[in-house]
Amino acid sequence: MNNDLRPETMEKEWMRPLYHHIRGIRTLQEHQLDNIFRQMEINLGGLHQNPQAIGEVIHKLRAGDKKYTRYIRGEAIHIVDEHDQTVGITEAGLAHLFRLRHRTSNAFVFSPEGKLVLQRRVHNKRFPLYLTTFGGHTKATQTYKEAAEEEIYEELYLSKPPQGEFVEYKGRERVHEDYYDIPSDNNLEIRALYFYQLTPDEWKQVDRMRRRLLAEASKRSLHEYSVWIEEQQRNRSGYGEVWSIEVAPLDALMNAKQGAVWIPEMDRVADIYYYTIECVYGGNPAQDIAYFTPDLLDRFIRAPTVREALQDVMSSRYALEA
Repeated sequence: MNNDLRPETMEKEWMRPLYHHIRGIRTLQEHQLDNIFRQMEINLGGLHQNPQAIGEVIHKLRAGDKKYTRYIRGEAIHIVDEHDQTVGITEAGLAHLFRLRHRTSNAFVFSPEGKLVLQRRVHNKRFPLYLTTFGGHTKATQTYKEAAEEEIYEELYLSKPPQGEFVEYKGRERVHEDYYDIPSDNNLEIRALYFYQLTPDEWKQVDRMRRRLLAEASKRSLHEYSVWIEEQQRNRSGYGEVWSIEVAPLDALMNAKQGAVWIPEMDRVADIYYYTIECVYGGNPAQDIAYFTPDLLDRFIRAPTVREALQDVMSSRYALEA
């Protein structure tokens, strides 16, 4: 068994193969799975996790329990303490399942005209069809800014990494003071928040992709569009990262309504902000309620200082001093 603890090696040896097996990209034989789960057990044991809990998670993953498999990403991320100091490395989904603090980067993205560009999450990821910003885990090999750049590049289907200016919100400590930590939440993170305005050329690419996704949805029923998204994910065609790209004036988010909704990922009912979206499936126009992701966009919008910072950006003042 390889004891190389570099993130690239860990991803190659067991993280990506497990992800590919779960997603049906490449099926592993039983002895290969045994080896992967042994490495996982060693990894989590080194992070001082309970052996019984480790065994239960391995059992659920082996059985294909979607409540557990949906978290697995095949990416190595750093585990950090409350001061953002690295204490270990594990797979991104395991950090969620074992409530291990890790790093993420997120960005509010604006069109050149100043409208917010948002995404609806795909149906087969956590918080399906919820409305959110762009971002994700900060990989073990990345800085916060590099992670934000990569997520915008991938999720907005840009032809090259973002070329515009990133403005960071007040520092990561303020993000948590202002809105983030909730004791009952299993998603324990240190978050960096950025504001990014697309260049005119980038916006042309984004709008072209937005229209393409709308056109694909309009030709299919809701179920057929879900199947199409999954096909794009398997084929790695460049599609399938998001369900749709939405554009909205800032006021629409600031004045969003709230509604009670059952959140399976949190096992509770919560009052969450939502935004009504015009959509077409199978040629039939409809209005769809898109709830804000409860672990991200909903909390951003609830935070007075984040709302103030968004308004500053919109007025082109960028008054984001620490």
